[in-house]
Amino acid sequence: SLKKAFEDPDCDTIYFMSDGQPNQGLYTVPADILRHILELNTTRKITIHTVGVGKDHDKQFMRALAESTGGRYVAK
Repeated sequence: SLKKAFEDPDCDTIYFMSDGQPNQGLYTVPADILRHILELNTTRKITIHTVGVGKDHDKQFMRALAESTGGRYVAK
């Protein structure tokens, strides 16, 4: 999970592959996840590269997550 990666003090880059449609965890609304990740990242500065999987993946969320952390978004 993204949360686990943020708990690792040696982590500086994440490659996140998903359909971008959260369905479990503390946050299940993409905007809430993005807001929380950005809050965590104010001190960590972790780059998140995203790979959107599936024809119906949430392109907007996956792109925003990557771009807001200096990462790249790719659709597959």
